[in-house]
Amino acid sequence: MHDMLEYIKQDPVHRRWHHNQVTFSMLYAFTENFVLPFSHDEVVHGKRAMLDKMPGDLWQKHANLRSLYGYMFAHPGKKLLFMGSEFGQWREWNYDTSLDWHLLQYAEHQGLRQWVQDLNHTYQRESSLHEVDFDYTGFQWVDCCDNENSVMSFLRRAKGRCRGWTTASGCPKAGGTASSSTATAHATAAATWATAAAPTPSHGRCTASTIRCR
Repeated sequence: MHDMLEYIKQDPVHRRWHHNQVTFSMLYAFTENFVLPFSHDEVVHGKRAMLDKMPGDLWQKHANLRSLYGYMFAHPGKKLLFMGSEFGQWREWNYDTSLDWHLLQYAEHQGLRQWVQDLNHTYQRESSLHEVDFDYTGFQWVDCCDNENSVMSFLRRAKGRCRGWTTASGCPKAGGTASSSTATAHATAAATWATAAAPTPSHGRCTASTIRCR
């Protein structure tokens, strides 16, 4: 996820020039059994907390971070998110102090925590997001070349049944609206998750994911 962090730090208007940092991981994604870590190493030693890495104003920082987590959960590989990152702690991790749980009194941080909860529930429920993580048959690009619009679309597949659905997130603007895949509306959500019908492929259950500027 290091390349993805470098990508998401860019101002959205410049991301078209860094598109390869998002797509490069799929060149080697199935050569080993990978974990996608946003670990403690990313939030110490002057690297800044996850939320503080994001570009833009307060609203845009939260929206960009939600988009990043959405992409992480759709990408092949097991997930690792270091404590405090799930609700948007501003400070770097410090082993001498507790997490800044008081931030959950603010809607933006509570919304981010809810977003991560919804992602976890969706990840557990949708077998296409975890069942074939370490083999190329569980993933297929739909379009990985639309750098002008910063759009990446792909399929995730599992064994058995098939259902197609779309995730959308990307370059947020203040004032946008969205809802989660659990149909729970959050005023601070950055992405839209919607279900859609899709043909049944021979591989079985599938998930179609799109990240796009809005």
